[in-house]
Amino acid sequence: GLLDNSTRKQVNSSEIAVNLHVKQRKVLDFLQSESKDGAFRRFTLQEDTAKGSRIVLWQYYKDDVVEFLLSIRVISTKEPQGLTILIMKSLEEKDLTKNSLEKLDEVEYSSSTKKILRANLRGSIRFQDANYDTTNFTLSATFKDEVEQQLFRKAKSKMTGLIDKSLTRKSSGLEVESRKRKKSKNMTKAIFWIVAELDKQFRQPDVIDERRMKLFIEEVMPKVPKLTSAEKSMLDRLDALEIALEKKGKRVRGSLKNGIDKFLWKDGDKHW
Repeated sequence: GLLDNSTRKQVNSSEIAVNLHVKQRKVLDFLQSESKDGAFRRFTLQEDTAKGSRIVLWQYYKDDVVEFLLSIRVISTKEPQGLTILIMKSLEEKDLTKNSLEKLDEVEYSSSTKKILRANLRGSIRFQDANYDTTNFTLSATFKDEVEQQLFRKAKSKMTGLIDKSLTRKSSGLEVESRKRKKSKNMTKAIFWIVAELDKQFRQPDVIDERRMKLFIEEVMPKVPKLTSAEKSMLDRLDALEIALEKKGKRVRGSLKNGIDKFLWKDGDKHW
């Protein structure tokens, strides 16, 4: 399951951890892949292969669209072994090239039927190798309330090429603060929902059970020490008890449940 150690202060912080049932390479490939469908959508706007970094747009679709315009970079560490870190940092549109900005507009134009909330965050994702070819995934991020914004995106008309910028309505200070709190909650929750999507994407408990059983049979059982004389004696007594139950015991009617039978055994004045 997911562990959520998030806080709700002026600067919101989220720390969410989950064990994913695949190797970390598959998780990294998934996060860096593109997807135009589903709840968690991902777009690569710009890539710098020399620096190993890229600019991505992540969107989570629920009642509204919460999006993250991020610069991400993957770092592999030598110590501890098997640890990979993905650094995340929010960007502004002025940081984008012309081509990246055009692609951003295209993506957000396709989302124009919903309100878009853009979160500003800084954080990292840690991928640590775990038992049975799984990955311990930990996302840590901080959000700043004052830079959260509701986007009224530029709706481009395919007919005229004109750009219509919707204007926000002025409200009282109380109404503005109320909306900011609601947006902040949705934005920090969006990170949790994204991690939940990863958990759902890679969850395969039956496969993990098979891996555990294989490890137990192939590696644990061959190394089990031989039984001591006391342990052998105890097993012999259990065999004798089983035979006695079959001969003297009387099964209690209707007691069969989950593969277990109850027996009544009279031995003199003793009842078992």
